[in-house]
Amino acid sequence: MSDSTNISREEAINLLLSSIAMEEVALSHVINAEGEKIQYILGTLDIKPTTPATISEILEVNNSVERTLDVAAREQIILKQQMESALNASIMQGPTGPTGPKGDAGGVALQWITEANYDALTDDQKLSTDILWVIYPN
Repeated sequence: MSDSTNISREEAINLLLSSIAMEEVALSHVINAEGEKIQYILGTLDIKPTTPATISEILEVNNSVERTLDVAAREQIILKQQMESALNASIMQGPTGPTGPKGDAGGVALQWITEANYDALTDDQKLSTDILWVIYPN
């Protein structure tokens, strides 16, 4: 996909929902890996540690898993809010308004940008109704 693409509002919403779904899949893999980490340290997987884990090691793994699941839960809340916003976004167009200056034909520009580049934008650029910013980690 190019850096700037003209797409309809409905297509943008579908892309957002697809992106959220992919993040949900990634979270499920993280949660599964954390479960396997506990199973490994307890020796309940087919692959077992060479020596049994001490209570201290088990507690250390448990704390690590707890921190990771806390972050995953917070991410889940954010994804839920994003999904609800996307689902509640209207894809209907209102009545035709007055003719404006000639510009690109319809749609919203979908702009992929890193967090650092997004932070460097002016507030006017960030609030543009002609661009849907998709921010990805640096």
